Amino acid sequence: MVKVLIMSKQVNVCKEILNKILSQIDGLRIVGIVTKLSEANSIMKEIEPNLIISTELNIIKLLKSNFLTYSPSIVVLSKNTQKYTDYDKLLFLSFDLSYSEMSSRIFNFIKDDIISNFKEKTIDTLIKLKFDFNLSGTMYILESVLYIHTYKGSYSFEKMNRDIYPYIAKIYGTNSNRVKWSISRSINYMYNKHSKESYKIVEDYFGTPYPIKPTPKLVISLIASKISL
Repeated sequence: MVKVLIMSKQVNVCKEILNKILSQIDGLRIVGIVTKLSEANSIMKEIEPNLIISTELNIIKLLKSNFLTYSPSIVVLSKNTQKYTDYDKLLFLSFDLSYSEMSSRIFNFIKDDIISNFKEKTIDTLIKLKFDFNLSGTMYILESVLYIHTYKGSYSFEKMNRDIYPYIAKIYGTNSNRVKWSISRSINYMYNKHSKESYKIVEDYFGTPYPIKPTPKLVISLIASKISL
């Protein structure tokens, strides 16, 4: 889920951003709507939103001066067509655009920037846990985590067999049972790569003491949950 902070000096503009632009995009969680930079600063320190939508360019100066490692994606809405270029993860949108066009561009921005970053973190996590990317099941785990993160805001993991496995099966031209079997196989391979001593990394991450193997549901849900924090 993408955590979003909305910042504008005008309350009615905040409402427009929420109701007419962001409401058309799935998978967003609004963590704050503020009218002052000081309020934005507090939320950034406490929650670290993935995405900031603002009408104020000063939000970038605030971010660069107060944070060393935190670098969220930023969308700036403005009537001014001059772009601020001294920030890598920035989308500049003119108020002359329609609401639907703004929604479309923000959605693509989220996919290209935030989701790609989330994918990299997920891959790093799977590698550290010793999952083998030569196995199709590991790719299915990755796709499952991305599905939850991207398309399902408040997701019930009880629906994994009904929702996730058919979705992955459709992408890869297989069936749900094969997806489930392949994920279990990947977990087994990961388990067998560890000695009793090295398994501690799995114990610490999933809370499953040796020799218990984490279930597919636990692997997918916990990775999606931890990386979304």
